[in-house]
Amino acid sequence: EEKTEITLYDITGAKITVIEPDEGAYESVEPICPLPVLNSTINGWVSFVNASEKKLFIQLSEYSETVTQLLDELFNHYDTTLEEPLQPEIGSYYAVHSPDGNWYRGIVLGVEEENVTLLYVDYGNAETVSNIELRELTPKFKQYHMLALEVTSSNIDESLVEQEVTATVWYGESGWE
Repeated sequence: EEKTEITLYDITGAKITVIEPDEGAYESVEPICPLPVLNSTINGWVSFVNASEKKLFIQLSEYSETVTQLLDELFNHYDTTLEEPLQPEIGSYYAVHSPDGNWYRGIVLGVEEENVTLLYVDYGNAETVSNIELRELTPKFKQYHMLALEVTSSNIDESLVEQEVTATVWYGESGWE
């Protein structure tokens, strides 16, 4: 007897219990899903390169309008809000006011006094900002999956940044290669 079992999760990543027992299901998952890869050949724009770690981040061409829409929505929602400074937690997602004046989605990698180091999940670059530049990420902005694909390759150099690329990728030991 073959059957497919599906576990549902809410917008925060918490498991929604539908049946008991729900054996083998995770209690929670990341609230922002990785970018889905549906083809082995991808086209996109290189948003960031980390040559020392042999990684680059590609925003797929098919999501270019989504990136623009998300940036506009983040700016319109957060640029007029005033909130008390947060106590950020490592591994949590926030809306981040970047020094370039835009708002982005970021995951906290480290906290030191009044500053946080975070990864911009839709671009791949990391930055350190003050706690006062963070806002709680509303559920509306957790509905978008990550908009950059992290790819590992031995042939990476800084000249690829902001270039249009076509790449053949596969899922290997290091993730997408």
